[in-house]
Amino acid sequence: IYDSGTIANRPLSGIRMTNETEAQLLAGPVTIFDGARYAGDAQLPDLVPDEERLLSFAIDLETTVLVRYENIPQEIIRVRVTRGILETTYRQEQTTEYVFDRVGAEQAAPYLFFHPKRAGWEVIGELQPADETATQWRFQVDGPANGTTTAAVVEEYVRQQTYSLLSLSDDQIAFYLSQRTLDEESAAQLERIRELQNNIRVRQAERQAIEDQINVIYREQQRIRSNLEVLDPETDLANRYLEALTEQEDQLGELNVDLVRARSAEQAARNALSDYVESL
Repeated sequence: IYDSGTIANRPLSGIRMTNETEAQLLAGPVTIFDGARYAGDAQLPDLVPDEERLLSFAIDLETTVLVRYENIPQEIIRVRVTRGILETTYRQEQTTEYVFDRVGAEQAAPYLFFHPKRAGWEVIGELQPADETATQWRFQVDGPANGTTTAAVVEEYVRQQTYSLLSLSDDQIAFYLSQRTLDEESAAQLERIRELQNNIRVRQAERQAIEDQINVIYREQQRIRSNLEVLDPETDLANRYLEALTEQEDQLGELNVDLVRARSAEQAARNALSDYVESL
């Protein structure tokens, strides 16, 4: 019986015990004999009639255990566009090899080993568990009296993640377009979303540029008004400031018209993306 949480490199000798009597066996210590030879001690739980328990009674000094791990990096196995949502399915695989090396044993015996359960992971390999608990898979393999036995537990973890198409960045779209699991129709849809998003960025930059110009004029007007407060209104400099304010007001009028148009164009671009995504 091998449990890495008990001893990392050795299994324990064990037996399956079934209460074949008609009475309940009370919990307590038991001694195991191999023929006339003392083999070890175990702790027996309460056993009702016909109940089976696994008892370990000694460290198996004839067997060493090596545990090896091999991980396949997470990969995308499916990408789907539906109802404005990008649904991505990820898969990860791990193989755990248990290598049992037995030397000097008198007879062959099976290995029963425990493998921890992890949330979301499933056993997919040829070797399937013989039993399970809430926290462990239990596997059993036959082994020779002397020699090496390798048992590979293959597991996979599959998860799904969804993203709003409206929130995808250009880098994210480029990443998904590079995936071989993306079908042509979905790729074309993502390309169109990319174009519409780029149009929004262009319109946004145009609107921002106009707002920046307006803010520059506002700051300049504040400076001029501050200077006019301390100047004699009859001076040439004061007249020049007044002329500058008049020109700036004309510019602001034109810029405000341009800003309204720019905001309208930006909103139209956003609506175009939203409408397209909703149509998918």
